[in-house]
Order: sequence, then C-alpha cells, then structure tokens
Amino acid sequence: MSKEEKKEEKAAKPERVAAKPMRRAAMPMKEMPKEPSPRTVKGKIEAIQKFAPRIYAGARAIHSSVREQMKENQKAIAAVQSNTREQMEENQKAVADLQSGIAEQVKENQGGLVALQSGVAEQMEENQEVVAAMQAGIREQINENNAAVATIQSSVEEQINENNAYVKNFYG
Repeated sequence: MSKEEKKEEKAAKPERVAAKPMRRAAMPMKEMPKEPSPRTVKGKIEAIQKFAPRIYAGARAIHSSVREQMKENQKAIAAVQSNTREQMEENQKAVADLQSGIAEQVKENQGGLVALQSGVAEQMEENQEVVAAMQAGIREQINENNAAVATIQSSVEEQINENNAYVKNFYG
C-alpha cells in the first residue's frame, strides 16, 4: 500500500482515539452581581471593610465607657479610702479616750479600795475592842451569876437542912 492509500483508508475510517477532555471557554455570566459573594475572598474583604467602621466605633465606645467606669471606680475607691482613714482615726481617738478613762477609773477604784480596806481594818479593830469588852462583861456576869448560884445553893441547902430538921422534930 502506498502512502496515498493509507491516507484514504484513514479518511474513510474514523479513528478511535482516547477522548481527551476538551477545554471549555468560561461562559460569561448573564448579569454581574452587584455585591460579591461573602464566600469569596473579595467578598470577605468587602464585608470586613464595610463593617470595620461600625466595629471600630463600637470598640471606641466600649473603650471610652470602660475608661469612664474606671475613673468613677477610682473616685469611689478614693472616697472609701478617705472614709476608712477618717473612721480609723476616730476609732483610734475613741480607743485612746477609752483607755485613758479606764486608767483613771482604775486609779479611782484603787483609791476607793485602799479606803475601803482601811475602813474595814478600823472597823475590825473597833469590833475586836467591843468583843473584848463584851467578853469581859460576860465573864463578870458569869462570876456574879456563879456567886448568886452559890448563894442560892447554900440558901437551898440551908432550907433543906431546916426542913429536914423540922420534919425530924415534928415527926420525930
């Protein structure tokens, strides 16, 4: 076969070749979207740029609010510290006054206790003197009573003897 014949044969017979993927040209969109999709990088960038001023404004508002709150808190802390200092000073003065009052009261009580002790000692001495005088008076009274009892006993014995003698004389 000649070359020409081979060409003819090839032309008459379609060749079976492995199908290669064909490149397709991008199809143009019917309409361009007004906003890019938020799924694309460009869309994400535009969304960030769109909301960034709001986010920054919110952050600035939060920051200024926090700053104002911190200033208020610092003022409140200063006031509390000042009040605490004043209260501590008042308490220290009150404690000092109380301690001095207690010290004075202790001194007065000690003076009163010494006076009471000396008064009790004097009273005890007086009572001992009175007790000694009473004991002496009681001893005298006992002696007098003993003498009277002895006199009465001797008188009773005499009476008994007289009665016995009378009974003997009369009955006897």
